[in-house]
Formats: sequence, C-alpha cells, structure tokens
Amino acid sequence: MMQKELTLLNLGDSLDNISNIDPRGYGVCHILYPASREYTGGPLCMNAAGKLCDTLKQDDLVYIMTGFVLPPFGSAETDGVISSVLLARSLVIAFGAKPVIVCQEENVPAVKAMAAVVGLHLYESIDELKKYPISMAVVPFTKDKSKAESCADEIISHGKPAAVISIEAPGENKIGKYHNATGLDVTELEAKMDILFDKLQQAPNWNTIRKLRDDCNSKQSPYRRADWHNMPHSPHCSLWHTRLYGLSQCSPHPCKKLPSCLSME
Repeated sequence: MMQKELTLLNLGDSLDNISNIDPRGYGVCHILYPASREYTGGPLCMNAAGKLCDTLKQDDLVYIMTGFVLPPFGSAETDGVISSVLLARSLVIAFGAKPVIVCQEENVPAVKAMAAVVGLHLYESIDELKKYPISMAVVPFTKDKSKAESCADEIISHGKPAAVISIEAPGENKIGKYHNATGLDVTELEAKMDILFDKLQQAPNWNTIRKLRDDCNSKQSPYRRADWHNMPHSPHCSLWHTRLYGLSQCSPHPCKKLPSCLSME
C-alpha cells in the first residue's frame, strides 16, 4: 500500500470511528457497521466521498432526503437536517453542484433558516435553482402513501439527479410500516421519500449513458458501436447504480458482462 492510500485509509477509519460514537448506548451502529464495511471493502465515509468525486460535476443536481420526525414533538431530529444542509454547502463549494433538500413540509422552515446561515441562496423550485449559482433548493414530500408516486414523479420531472443521498430518512419495512430506532411505529409522521429513492434507483440517466456510448465508439476504444448495441440495458447493471446514485455495487446483468470500458473498477 502506497503512502497516499494509507493516508486515505487512516482518514476514512478516523471519520468512521467518529460517526460510530454511540453515547446513548443503542448498540445499532456496532451491529450494522461491520456488515456495511464488508460490503464497501473499506471505510464508509471515504467510499461515499469517492463515489461523489467520481460522479459529480458543475451544475449537477443532487437530491438529499432528510427530516426524521420525532414524536411527540412533531419536528425533525437536529442531526439529519443540519448535516444535510452542511453537506449541501460542501457540494456547492467542491463541485458547483445543485443540491435539493427533500423533506416533510414542517421541516422546510428549518432548512430555510439554515440555508441563510451557511451562505446559500434558497429556492423552493428546482427550476429556479438551476438558474443561479451558490444556491440550494428545498421541496416538500408527502406523508400520504397514496400520493407518494405522483409526488415523486413531479419532482423527477424537473430533473434527474446525478446523486441521491438519504440522511435520517426512513424506509418502509416488508409490511409497509416505518419505525424509529426504538421500534416505535412512526408511519403517520414520516414522509414516504423511499418511494422517490426507489424510482430514481431504477431509472437510467440517459445523458450519462450516451456519453459512455460515445466513449465506447471513439477511435481509442476497442469497443465500437456493435458492442454498444449488444450491451445490456438493464436498470440493474452497475453502470448507473454506481456512477449515478452513489451505491457501492449492484447485481451484475445475468446474461452478459459489461464491456471493460464501462466497468466501475
């Protein structure tokens, strides 16, 4: 291992250790972390940072889902919303990205207040966000599951993101319920943002696919147009899951291996 690789490994381990501090003694982190570490093959924080560095460019949309509502207060946890806005600022500074905070309606005022603190212009429209620099947007998401599909489609209609990040945003279990860390049923309190996440995870980003196709057809590539037409167009191949949505890995296509010029290695 070279010095740079060792430094990144040590830095990633340090950040992971800080993230896994468990002052209340829930024990959840110490159960989940080893499996996550085995899945990524390295520090989780550095893995996520690497995916973003490999993916994002100027003016890319990034959806950040957050806002876990706490009973009996009816408002969001401080860690999720605050860290989401700080991450949005970092993405603007580092990449010139266009972050969009997706949260419950009652959490929008908190996002607005924090946007001013971190020095970002805030818009309540993705279309407005696209026009201006040093900006972020906030859009509410419904708690009504019957309206979640249409709400997700409306958001996606304004632009598909280059990355999707979920921070303190719950997902339903196999019986359609949402729970907090102590097992309490909080289904009625939480926005159904996991439906938006699933839709984006399944949807290819054709702008990126066209670019990769053009790269394959370049004179420098051994893979020409015939190979492109023969490659799998499955939404489950590693191409857009890894490149676009920050996931570490996904199932390979069952019938055909991707050409090496499209490999995520």
